Amino acid sequence: MGASKVVQLEDNFRLSEFEIPTELRRRLDEVSALEPIHPYVFFNPAMQGMISGGTSVQPWVPARVYAPPSQEPVGVKVQAARK
Repeated sequence: MGASKVVQLEDNFRLSEFEIPTELRRRLDEVSALEPIHPYVFFNPAMQGMISGGTSVQPWVPARVYAPPSQEPVGVKVQAARK
């Protein structure tokens, strides 16, 4: 619901300046945390260990290229054009 009067808008802006203290935020997060449900349980560390057999799974990383590729294909000789 939006404000229909300037006074309501000013009240809304004043309320947005409210800050929850760090300790209270931590406690609120702790008591309001939801239990993971299917399929999100598959992302917890214990389930990931069962899925991967305990091995560490790393994301794919592209190969490093040290020099730009040559202009000529390997094994192909370029001949000069005859006039």
